[in-house]
Amino acid sequence: MDVSSQLSLPTEKVTWTINDFVKLNNQGKLVINMEYQRSEVWKRRKKQLLIDSILNDYDIGSIILRQKGDKWEILDGQQRLKAIFEFVGGGLTLSEETANYGGKNWNQLEPSVQWGQFMNRLVYTTKIYSVDDETTSRIFLRVQEGMPLIAAEKLNAMRGLIRNKIYEISQHPFFKQTRVTEFRFAYRYLCAQMCLQELDDGVSRHIFKDAKARNLTKMFKDFKDSLPPKVFERMVSTLNFLGNTLGTGAQSIEKKSDLLTIYLVASYVLQRFAIRGKEDKFRDFVVDFLQRVETTASVDKEYYTYWVARSSSPDSRKQIDNRFQIILTKFLEYEPTIEPKDIQRGFDWGQKLTIYAEAYKEARQRGKSEAECKTCGKPTPLNDGEADHIIPHSHGGKTTVGNGQWLCISCNRAKLNSLPSLR
Repeated sequence: MDVSSQLSLPTEKVTWTINDFVKLNNQGKLVINMEYQRSEVWKRRKKQLLIDSILNDYDIGSIILRQKGDKWEILDGQQRLKAIFEFVGGGLTLSEETANYGGKNWNQLEPSVQWGQFMNRLVYTTKIYSVDDETTSRIFLRVQEGMPLIAAEKLNAMRGLIRNKIYEISQHPFFKQTRVTEFRFAYRYLCAQMCLQELDDGVSRHIFKDAKARNLTKMFKDFKDSLPPKVFERMVSTLNFLGNTLGTGAQSIEKKSDLLTIYLVASYVLQRFAIRGKEDKFRDFVVDFLQRVETTASVDKEYYTYWVARSSSPDSRKQIDNRFQIILTKFLEYEPTIEPKDIQRGFDWGQKLTIYAEAYKEARQRGKSEAECKTCGKPTPLNDGEADHIIPHSHGGKTTVGNGQWLCISCNRAKLNSLPSLR
């Protein structure tokens, strides 16, 4: 692909030897820009096939470089060059299937093979001069043909203010506290998904979006030249909370879908609940919950539902919402004394969901198919009922799950604002 002619770039086409690249690399004059380049993704077998191709004088494609002072940035050919350097450095052994050289490493080859067939092999090279970062990213997107870019890599190669801010936040130390790896820009993709859900107060209002590539790409285009207000402050605040609160407990997070969901729940709780003083409870809950997903999903319907929601279409709006509701209600069950920040507004949506879930479980244990009103006992679905204070708020009752009960609308309206009788 002749990207230079397509983009009208100042270029020079040359033929370099493999030895030219090796010397530049040894001198520290070859640069891999990890801001938009992918992580190492070639498996051993593919590296071996490349070396086999060189020894057999097969075409290995061209290399594209961008000049940066006295150095050269690799725009295309990173995987091939890294395999070559690994082989020459003695870290890669040829496949047993390689004719004449099967199973050998660099040091076991004759000098005539090392130089005559390998180091002096010519490689077509395009050198590009005076290119800005945005054009660099466009080139990178156009030339990836061997192993297709995944969505995270394509997203990362886009430019703009929001992309740069997401890159900055992806360096937050919390991510490395978890067992989720940064392979192929996973942290940046997760940050983009978090940002998407925070737009328009989506997390606080528990209104989520598909966190798939098309929506993320649209967001990057919409905010290329401006940043959404308050979103990144909220993201940093939530990540700080998670890093400080979970500590070594963050090691229990090893799946990207879990990390995203725990972030969303933490953001919601920070915005809606008085969490101060209960941080240890949140940490213990996260560790306990993820352990139960792994150990009890086969026998517990709720944990199995969560397991499915993180395994099947995990970036869909429906599954993000399912996971969020399950973890939030489980946390409020685990810590039923936590209060909403605005106690004058009554029970929070999450608390209502949790009180209903407890009534539903009690009803199921009695063989019923729907939650029942605590007063009259009639079936009361989520949309037909209300969370009520057992001890009225006007009498000092707290707005907590522990002081909540599920009533039908009629009974809740008829209930007198008085303390319950003591028996």
